[in-house]
Amino acid sequence: MNTFKQKLHDQYQHHADAFEKKLENGTVDIWIDPNNADYWGNMLPMEPLMQPFSILPSSSILTLGDGKGGKEAVFFKNLKHHVTASDVAVSVLQHVHKSGVIDDYLEVDAENISLPDNSFDFVITKETLHHLPRPYNAIYEMLRVAKHGIVFVEPSHPSTDRYQPPAEYEESGNFVFRFNAFELTQIARSYGVAEVAYGYGRMFHKRGSGQITGEELSNLKKEVRELHKNWDDEYGKEHRSMLICIMMKKPMKDDFKSSLLDNRFDYFDLRR
Repeated sequence: MNTFKQKLHDQYQHHADAFEKKLENGTVDIWIDPNNADYWGNMLPMEPLMQPFSILPSSSILTLGDGKGGKEAVFFKNLKHHVTASDVAVSVLQHVHKSGVIDDYLEVDAENISLPDNSFDFVITKETLHHLPRPYNAIYEMLRVAKHGIVFVEPSHPSTDRYQPPAEYEESGNFVFRFNAFELTQIARSYGVAEVAYGYGRMFHKRGSGQITGEELSNLKKEVRELHKNWDDEYGKEHRSMLICIMMKKPMKDDFKSSLLDNRFDYFDLRR
């Protein structure tokens, strides 16, 4: 096995081992319990997508990198879509599938999706691309497998330092990518995407947040939302920590586009 393939194998194995440990020690229950602050904070960046996807006709959706309990699959399932969760490591997905949390799951390598073209209406992923060794491969694969379009939510990188991004590496060894709209628009044009839209979301994380529930969670939500509102008023939406990118292979329906604009997305027509 060559050096790159060995590195790739080691990264995927580290990912799978981490999930197995969560199952063994029982902490996976925090991941899949929607009634704690860890779950709420993790899903907070998805909120700008709720209204736009609630007005779409029921669609088939594949969620990539959704191995931490299929939370993204549950999000879109609650909006009446038919969702298949996937990850390169599926031990936790098997666990939640047995309990009925998700309807379907697949073992999928995001950089090499073993599905035919146009298999799903949408392919969606949250906080997965920056963990991959070749994230542009994954964007291409997402577009190939999607009939209508793709969505990904990633930590934003607003830095003006164009030559020296932070040298950030994870424990598994992979370099951590950060994305911005300028870069992604170039990728969209090169892949022949018809339209793109960019939104911005917030993330919340606090040590021990998995133990915060009930009234304490309700109070925390109010505090965090007020803090985020103040930040928006002072710095603007572009300084939110999470970038939401939508790439459409065909023009959007008018009501979907209007809903995105209502939710403060920026829209760009890339057709030549």
